[in-house]
Amino acid sequence: MKEEKSDKEHLEKCKLDYKENILIRSDEAIKLHWERLGTFGA
Repeated sequence: MKEEKSDKEHLEKCKLDYKENILIRSDEAIKLHWERLGTFGA
């Protein structure tokens, strides 16, 4: 449960900073990764 909270906090940080590396551990992280690629490019 603590790890889930940490992952969610990290994803929130990634939404705001496109230079932050995403830890791909969930479908939500993959979705965010593709959204950022579409918005900011490769």
